[in-house]
Amino acid sequence: MRASRHEGLELKVPQPVPEDWRNRLLAHLMRLSPESRRNRFFVWMSDEALARHAARTDPAAVVEARVDGMTRGMAEVHLLHGPRAAAEISVSVEDGWQRRGIGAALVHRAIREARRRGAEEITLFLLPGNAAMRKIAFRAGFVRAPYGDGTLFEARLLLPSVAVRRARFHWPAGLDLGRARA
Repeated sequence: MRASRHEGLELKVPQPVPEDWRNRLLAHLMRLSPESRRNRFFVWMSDEALARHAARTDPAAVVEARVDGMTRGMAEVHLLHGPRAAAEISVSVEDGWQRRGIGAALVHRAIREARRRGAEEITLFLLPGNAAMRKIAFRAGFVRAPYGDGTLFEARLLLPSVAVRRARFHWPAGLDLGRARA
């Protein structure tokens, strides 16, 4: 995987999360075009709605893509409560910085952060028309999962240790896979 086609890219996962991260998230989201806002949130988002999101979101990790010290993309990693350890990631990259590898770098780092926090499965939702994010997701190993009425596209990634554990099958004694029986 190429990290980015931009030389000055650095990915940050601040630990502990600094107090001003919400301000940086909001400033980043406000720089997104209406189309990029829709790709990130699946609906058009006003400035006020973005401010509410920045104030209320509570991710387990935030991955910040900075170019020459300026935030140009962010990923949020949200741990999900349920029968299995899972996470959902969401990614946004400012319009002038798209198609430079920043989104792919954010997705890969978000996967790593979700794994570090115990996630066994990662979900990524996107609009069917968001071809760039669909390409990034599939290259990262996500597969399409059935979801709703087709207005959203759900991609899932089983992390390798879980995929291997689920793939194990104990064959019954005496089963011969070499011969088919009629």
